[in-house]
Amino acid sequence: MKKLIWTIGFVAVAVALFGQGRSQTTLYYSVGLPLGNTSDFIEETSFRGFSLYSDYFIEDEWSLGFGTGVQTYYEDLGKVTETRGNITATGKEYRYINQFPFLFTAKYHVNRFAAVTPHIGLGIGTYYNIQTVEFAGIVVDDNEWQFGFQPEAALGIELSPNTDFIIGATYNFAFDSKDIDGLSSLGFHAGLRFIP
Repeated sequence: MKKLIWTIGFVAVAVALFGQGRSQTTLYYSVGLPLGNTSDFIEETSFRGFSLYSDYFIEDEWSLGFGTGVQTYYEDLGKVTETRGNITATGKEYRYINQFPFLFTAKYHVNRFAAVTPHIGLGIGTYYNIQTVEFAGIVVDDNEWQFGFQPEAALGIELSPNTDFIIGATYNFAFDSKDIDGLSSLGFHAGLRFIP
């Protein structure tokens, strides 16, 4: 886990430094609403997330970039009785999903130099997902890299010439892998965009 956090930090700093002068960096606080298989595993909304995006402008309206972050889903199922074959056990059950996206992005920006700047985009890449069940003190982890994509819509509001307040929404989808079914969620984001 420490190696993964260091990797995220290194990539984020490298991307932020990559395009000084034609780049912008956005830091979001993120809320995740589980859908589909994610909701089947954990129903609770996640209030534990952040994401970081860096965009490099190839034209006034179009940017290419990279996004990463983490969203942690958690649910306490309380006391649960499980039966497997002839064995029945009762204990407390907790479930977790830790999701780390690594996405290349393309975005279209409307009125980039105006006071209010909407954009739409698409991220494609991979999600590193850690799905954990803790039952009666026994922990079972499934860790998988899953190919996925992330459509996005956001709106920036100028606070100063170099800083915008920004809100946005994303749909996250990671395809099935060997040990983890496809995971999907809606993300709601609020944060700051820094424009050098």
